[in-house]
Amino acid sequence: MTRITFWILIGTCLCLYSGCSKSGIETAYVEGVITFQGEPLSQARIAFHPVNTAEGLTANGMSDDRGVYKLTTHGGRDGGGAVVGEYVVTIAKTSMPYIPPSNSYSAEEVQAMKPKTLIPLKYKDAKTSGLTATVQKGKNDLPFDLTE
Repeated sequence: MTRITFWILIGTCLCLYSGCSKSGIETAYVEGVITFQGEPLSQARIAFHPVNTAEGLTANGMSDDRGVYKLTTHGGRDGGGAVVGEYVVTIAKTSMPYIPPSNSYSAEEVQAMKPKTLIPLKYKDAKTSGLTATVQKGKNDLPFDLTE
């Protein structure tokens, strides 16, 4: 293999690896802080659902210990952002109890093993959350303060 062929091959591979074959979907960086009753809400799942589903994709994120989230779209890496547009936002936080190994559980034990919602259920549903957001080109700082 000649030196020129080698460098053309390396360049092609780097181009393909770095995203020359992306889907063409442009996203904008989105981050913010989620608080509940004035305190940072850690380990909460946040989702931005496009108002016009024909024009956008859902973007998702998870808040850290300080309540900070960064959105990603279609399985991208953290901070990949969201498509520019209008969104309805949902936020959920649950805890999963420890389930000890056993061959049988009573009905009460099974009930106790279900995940527990740690914030009001209304925030988990796009129809009842009351949360909206507008993503614009560039960097977006979109905080959410849950009060009930």
